[in-house]
Amino acid sequence: GTEVIGSLGLDFAEPDRRLSENETNLISTILLQLNTFIQNAQLFNESQRRAREMAALAEVGQDVSASLDLPIVLERIAGHAKELLNSVSSAVYIPDPDGIIFRAVAALGLRVVGVAGPAQAGTGSFAIMGDIPGGSAQIAAFPGRIGQINADPDVQLVGHVGDIGHPPTCSDAYYATIRHDFDRFTDPLVYSPGDNDWADCHRAQVGRGNPLSRLAALRAVFFPVAGQTLGQNKAAVSVPNGGYRENVMLDRAGITIAAVHVVGWDNDLLPWNGLGYSRPTSAQLAEETARTGADVALIRGAFARATENNSRAIVLLMHADMFVGTPSTTYRTAYQAIVRTIAAQSVAFTRPVFLLNGDSHGFASNKPLTNPKWLSFYGISGAVSNSSRITVEGSYLVDEWVKVNVVSGPSVLEVHRVAYR
Repeated sequence: GTEVIGSLGLDFAEPDRRLSENETNLISTILLQLNTFIQNAQLFNESQRRAREMAALAEVGQDVSASLDLPIVLERIAGHAKELLNSVSSAVYIPDPDGIIFRAVAALGLRVVGVAGPAQAGTGSFAIMGDIPGGSAQIAAFPGRIGQINADPDVQLVGHVGDIGHPPTCSDAYYATIRHDFDRFTDPLVYSPGDNDWADCHRAQVGRGNPLSRLAALRAVFFPVAGQTLGQNKAAVSVPNGGYRENVMLDRAGITIAAVHVVGWDNDLLPWNGLGYSRPTSAQLAEETARTGADVALIRGAFARATENNSRAIVLLMHADMFVGTPSTTYRTAYQAIVRTIAAQSVAFTRPVFLLNGDSHGFASNKPLTNPKWLSFYGISGAVSNSSRITVEGSYLVDEWVKVNVVSGPSVLEVHRVAYR
C-alpha cells in the first residue's frame, strides 16, 4: 500500500481558486522533492540512531567484559539504557526462582518502581519511612499516612529512620505531638533518631537549644522504657547498652534487625554555630565518640546474633546517609568506624545485608560497598557484594513509603515503593 509521510497545505486569498494544470504539475514536483528530502533525512537520522545504539552496545560489552561483579555490570547497563533512551529512570529486574517476584537489582533515576505480587504467605512485610513529617501540610497528613500503613495486612513491623520534623522542630510540645502520632501505629514501631531531632537544635531559627539537652528530652519521650518498641502492639527488643535505649535488636521472619543511632550532617561533628561555637565542644565530641562506640558494638552484636540464629539476612536501620555527594574529611571521621564495621562483618556473614537509611531525601537502591569511590574513601580493601543500601524518600515533598517484602528466594527481601494516597 501507499505510505503517507507528510502533506503540503496551501491557502489562497480567493475562496474559489482552482489550480491550473501547470500549477498541479509544479506542486507534484515539489512534493516529489519533499518526499526525497524527508526520506533522506529519516534515513540519516536512523543511521545516526543506529550508530549511537551500536556505540552504546559496544560500551555495554566493554563493561561486561571489564568486570565480573554482577551488581556493577547491571548498574552500568541500566545507566546506558537510561542515557540512550533519554528516560528519567532505569532499572534491571531479575525474577526469583519462583517467577512471581521481580527484584530491582540495579536502579537509577527519580522514580523506579518495584514489580511484585503480594508478600508470600507466612513471611510478611516491613514498612519503612524517614524524614517525615516535614512542614505543616505533612504534619496534618501524617495520621492518614499512618492509617494507610495500618491498613496493609502484610505489614508486621514499621521502621522510622529519623528526622521527625523539617525544619528541625525541637520543643517538648512537638516531641509529644509526634509521639502521639507514633502511638497510632498498630504494628510495632522501631524509631532511630535523625540529626533534625536533636543535633541540629542549636540553630537560631529553632530556638538555640543545647543538642545534648534535647537528646535527653527526646529519649525521655520516645524511649521511656528500655526493651520495647513504640506502637500499639509493642514488641520486645534487645538493648545491648542501657545508655542508648534507642539502639535495639530484634528478629522477624528469619531476619535480624538492628536500629543504630547514627545521624546525618556528619554525625553531630559540625560546630554548634547557633550557640556561637566555631568548633565542636568537648562535650559534643565526647558524646559522638561514646555513641559511635556503642553503635559499633551494636552492629557487631547484631551480626553475632544473626549468625547464632542462622538468620537469612540482616537489616540495619539508621538515619545517616554515609554514601552521598562529595564528602569531606569530617564526613569520613564521622562514619568510617561504622562503615568499616559493616563491611568487615558483612564479608564474614556472607548472607544478604541491607542498610536502610534516610537523610539525603531521595530514593536510592544500590551497592555502595562495591563502588571504588567509597571503598577508597573509607579505606576498605575489597568489594562487599552481599551488602545493599536503600535510601528512603523524605522531606517536604515526600509522597511514598517503602514496603519491604520477605520472600522465600535467595534475595530474602524485596523493596518496593508505595505511593501515599
